[in-house]
Amino acid sequence: MKKKLLENEKEITKKMNDSKKNPEQKSLPKGVSKSKVKRKRPGRKRIKRTFDETRIGHYLKHEAPLEYKLIIDANGASFAPSADLIEAIGYASNNPLFQKPKFRRCLIKYRKYGLYAGRPVKTNASIELYYIKMRKRMVDN
Repeated sequence: MKKKLLENEKEITKKMNDSKKNPEQKSLPKGVSKSKVKRKRPGRKRIKRTFDETRIGHYLKHEAPLEYKLIIDANGASFAPSADLIEAIGYASNNPLFQKPKFRRCLIKYRKYGLYAGRPVKTNASIELYYIKMRKRMVDN
């Protein structure tokens, strides 16, 4: 009885090991080899965005429009400004916005990923209205 149990146990472990080594594979059509089949890469496609759709571009456009205009004029609207240019203009400005940790975080992400932002930051009428009111409050104070 013990011998049968040991044999059954050995067979089960052998089958488990075999299934780990050679998992069931999909059969390919005739005439197609493994090398010809293109494997899909896992994950989301990286899509190049416009500068306004990145976090730092949106942040500068709405909270520091003067510096944003300087960056766009210096670099051209169709090209991505370098992170060094953004940093130089930001730290040369007297705007307290550039001393905030949010600016530093956005700048670090822009250095790392560039225009390949994960999700584009889009605006609508209510967001535009919010930023207009915010800028007006900053001027009044």
